[in-house]
Amino acid sequence: MKPVMFWILSLPLLFGFGRLLADPFGFMQWLDLLFASGLLLLMAGGALAVLNGGFFSAFTRSWQTFFSALNKREHIIREAEGRSGRSAPGFQRRTFSPVLLIGAGFAYCLVSFILSFLLVY
Repeated sequence: MKPVMFWILSLPLLFGFGRLLADPFGFMQWLDLLFASGLLLLMAGGALAVLNGGFFSAFTRSWQTFFSALNKREHIIREAEGRSGRSAPGFQRRTFSPVLLIGAGFAYCLVSFILSFLLVY
């Protein structure tokens, strides 16, 4: 969990350093980079939430059943073992919780929005 926290906290610094190499920038550009890194974290957290929710598991199970039906050797093995296409053994692959990424992305976007609002008005 510590490497994830390191990357979450250092993401705006990495974007800022890359931008600093191109040309010097001010506080507003830093806020834009903070907002962009927040959006990136929100998208990564959302993608992990979709993957952890098992959205694609039905598609992969269907494709495995389809291709095993096409493969004659696999079909014979399944008949010999007494398995049908639906009872194939499987496992649930889990990654870390996306709540950390979504929370950090939301915090970065919120801080950037509030500071931008205070600077403009």
